[in-house]
Amino acid sequence: MNIAMIYSKGDMSTAFPYDFKGREDNESVEDVKKALISLGHEVVVVPADDCMFETLKKMIGKNNLDLVFNLADDGYNLNTQLEPQIPAMLDLLGIPYTGSDHLCLGNCLNKVRTKHLLLANGLPTPKFKIFNRKTSNKLDISQLKFPLIVKPSREDGSIGIKRDAVVDDQKSLIKKVNDTIEKYNQPALVEEFIEGREVDVGIIGREKLIVLPISEINFTLPTGERNFISYNGKWEEMSIYYLGTTCQCPTRLNVALKKTLKKMAKKAYKLMGVKDYGRIDFRISNDGNIYILEVNPNPDISRDSGLARMARAYKMTYENLIDRIVKTSLDNE
Repeated sequence: MNIAMIYSKGDMSTAFPYDFKGREDNESVEDVKKALISLGHEVVVVPADDCMFETLKKMIGKNNLDLVFNLADDGYNLNTQLEPQIPAMLDLLGIPYTGSDHLCLGNCLNKVRTKHLLLANGLPTPKFKIFNRKTSNKLDISQLKFPLIVKPSREDGSIGIKRDAVVDDQKSLIKKVNDTIEKYNQPALVEEFIEGREVDVGIIGREKLIVLPISEINFTLPTGERNFISYNGKWEEMSIYYLGTTCQCPTRLNVALKKTLKKMAKKAYKLMGVKDYGRIDFRISNDGNIYILEVNPNPDISRDSGLARMARAYKMTYENLIDRIVKTSLDNE
């Protein structure tokens, strides 16, 4: 097949001045490209920029485009908020593509909307409040209990979630909320921080879903650090936070807990309209309660990504994973 790979390209330090370290090299592009070529496909790499629309139209006109592999998870022209517009454009052009559509990406990018949808459908998520404006006054968190974690409300990939994101008092909360609103130009999401285990459930498919072995984050952070995946822990490979957040897949869970997590993950995947591949992130509190933190459509699928690790635990090679995604996107499996 003739496949165009769309990816986000540009100056990361300009587009994401507070969150670019470790993200400059897009490993998934080269990894997926090599896998597709090894599977016998012809591959053209297309940046998600101002020329993308015309480039794809020309390929369609020459009848040499069968599928788009969408890897533009940093959006059009490195604007995260324009990530959903890319599959919308592909729908207008009538081109099949991998991954989720614009409605799913838009809903999942908006963390508050996701949480409302989860709660409305009986899926637990940590209690939260949203703050739209900077303030020097006491913030109303009467329904929440410290510790709290502060996040940008419309980002993914741990953007804006630094090691000081968890706060224990009003003074720290006000500082972090104001900082988040100012730096990321969007509302700040404040939610209860769940002390406990963090696990991820990967899923492949559309109608026929494959639930991959569950992965757990093992935290070995320095004394005094909170156990969560900050931006530093996700992207900065030489940092103590990255080295202190390793993955175990499959993790050890009792049968009942594993069954519940997989059932909840499938329900969230279908509810949010995730297609082809996705990852659901959970926290299991110290008293055994389960909470959904994130629903991640089109997650990282580089060779060393969490999803690829789960696929290997399922006895699926990296090339098998990419091949499955391609076939699912075309056959609606």
